[in-house]
Amino acid sequence: MYADLHIHSWYSDGMMTVDEIVEQARARQVSLIAVTDHNQLAGSRECLQKTRGTGIRCLSGVELDAQDFGINFHILGYGVDLENGQFQEFVEANRLRLERVNELLIEKMEHAGEPVSLDEYRQFSYDRCLGGWKALHYFAAKDLVADFKQGFSMYARYHHDYCCVGFPPVREVVRQIQAAKG
Repeated sequence: MYADLHIHSWYSDGMMTVDEIVEQARARQVSLIAVTDHNQLAGSRECLQKTRGTGIRCLSGVELDAQDFGINFHILGYGVDLENGQFQEFVEANRLRLERVNELLIEKMEHAGEPVSLDEYRQFSYDRCLGGWKALHYFAAKDLVADFKQGFSMYARYHHDYCCVGFPPVREVVRQIQAAKG
């Protein structure tokens, strides 16, 4: 039996739709999968639906940001109840924090005279099946970097990291995951 329990879909920073993930699992004879998008439950929910009757088991999952000692941690949670309202709110609050990291960087860059705008960034859209995340594609679209993968350099250039938004501590993330298991 093959398993892949750490898959990102286009709902966060992956390149594949859930249909494509299921098809790849089938083609590679992977019989257990988990879509664990960053601070996002939609891909996991869709995976549970799309794998019914396929012979592929899907375990619900999510990857949540946490912060302790000034360090950003990614905590994987499996077997969570995707319909648990309190957990949904917790995950959504974390998703908004993650997007705020990018907005704060755009604000820093705008203040420094870079040709960026927070309003423009908020209106910006991109093909999510290209992978990465919105800010990386925005930097490439503004010709600040050659491609979205080079967009990571903007975080280093502006000494900007995930700790600027106050992600919950590891123990709180673990508590929320445990509570969502019932």
